[in-house]
Amino acid sequence: MTQLTILSESERRLFDLPPIFSNEEQRLYFTVTPEVRTTLARIETPAYKVGFLLQLGYFKANARFYQAAQFRRRDVDYVKRLLKTDAVDLSAYVGRIDHNSTASK
Repeated sequence: MTQLTILSESERRLFDLPPIFSNEEQRLYFTVTPEVRTTLARIETPAYKVGFLLQLGYFKANARFYQAAQFRRRDVDYVKRLLKTDAVDLSAYVGRIDHNSTASK
């Protein structure tokens, strides 16, 4: 049976990366609603707060999660300004889906 090629190699690499947002899209996808603010208040470290908001925005945009190494620097900087936090080491952020909890660790 022949293998069906849906995306080229370059298209697949692009698909595997977070979206590239305009300024307007950043404001739309990284909005801190009252519900998001409540969740952020329960997250202890700045890296996890930034990581959570980035994952939430990327998921709202295209229903996918990403590794912290894939986060776009421009989005990281935007979310850091939004959350009023400066020094964030995202290498400490390890996002995961826990079947017993909705919190990221």
